[in-house]
Amino acid sequence: MSTTVNDEIPPDYQFANPLLYVFRDYDTGIQPYFLIALQFLSFEICLRGWNRVVYGTWDTSSEIVMRQMIPLDGGIFGPPRGVIVPNPVGLPLLAHSIWYCVIQSSCMSGEFATVWNCYNLFGYRIYNYIFSRFASFSTEFISKLQLFRLNRKALKEQHAQLSKFKRIYSSFIFFTGLITSSITFLFVGGLILPYSLTHAIPMMIVYSFIVVIFVYIMVIITLIINLIKNTTRNVVFTEDQNFFKRQLQKLHDKSELVVLDITLRLFPYLVTILFSLSQFFYYGNDFLGSLGREAAKRDPGAYFQRVKNSSQIAHTILSFL
Repeated sequence: MSTTVNDEIPPDYQFANPLLYVFRDYDTGIQPYFLIALQFLSFEICLRGWNRVVYGTWDTSSEIVMRQMIPLDGGIFGPPRGVIVPNPVGLPLLAHSIWYCVIQSSCMSGEFATVWNCYNLFGYRIYNYIFSRFASFSTEFISKLQLFRLNRKALKEQHAQLSKFKRIYSSFIFFTGLITSSITFLFVGGLILPYSLTHAIPMMIVYSFIVVIFVYIMVIITLIINLIKNTTRNVVFTEDQNFFKRQLQKLHDKSELVVLDITLRLFPYLVTILFSLSQFFYYGNDFLGSLGREAAKRDPGAYFQRVKNSSQIAHTILSFL
């Protein structure tokens, strides 16, 4: 969908959503690729660290569901046994989403503002700073609901054996997490869903070669890991060896599952990039030109300059929570 804009807009913003220029210093600067990688790694470390402390396992909830193994024992600093605790990323995610709804209210006052342009601008913000975390949150939330459904009877029996104080405490933790996570899932999901139909899925079709390359790379990685696993099949780590070697043994036993889970968690970041391409492709840029423009918008120097001179530091911090 092509839009004609005023000649005052610099060439770098031609054939793009004009509101990216109008609001260029107001929460529209997208992260450089290396920050996306750092964000993914930070989420993985925090998520697996949380599960290690609470449940005594490095596995994510989705990995546990896939293996049909339920972590019913609490960690050394965890809550009472049998409590399925929600990941704490939900509340910052909800707060961040509400903040974008608030700042979006001034969009129609900007130059070149139309319903279509503002709709695109909101999606641009949501998909670049909310979507990947929402995908991770949703995977964990749905996986934990599945764990609860599969083990409801056992959890009730464990709950009944707790002291009165621990029963009240565990119930409070569970229902508080369930309510806040449900609100986050429904509210943020409602913001994201329309853009999946109008932007994300169409761009996945247009740039399907990127999706194919991504899948191909992850398959090659899986095959390489499987080859290494087969050649080291006879290596045994005993319990009297150090902690690091024991963790390597556990990773060795479930390496393909870990790669599959990481692939599923990485894919939303790819969707984010594909959505950004729509802000050029939908506004008259060509197939290859949109790729170059999207990459240019992730220039590290320009990004950190915006962070320094605007309130963008707020959502940059929130994006890592």
